[in-house]
Amino acid sequence: MDTLLSLLKGAAPLLATACAGPLAPAAISLLAKTFNAEETVESVAKAIAGDPLASQKLADLELEFAK
Repeated sequence: MDTLLSLLKGAAPLLATACAGPLAPAAISLLAKTFNAEETVESVAKAIAGDPLASQKLADLELEFAK
């Protein structure tokens, strides 16, 4: 979880907070769908770390999640 949170902190602080709290299952699911990963923390973190467009995707997702 620490790896995922550190990846999210700068680009998507709202999602980082959601992943660390009671909304974690919903946030992980949303991230998994966005990055075409399995719905596990490890898979999502690996997918984000390996995606060259991760910053843009996270920024877009952060705006969508805030709605």
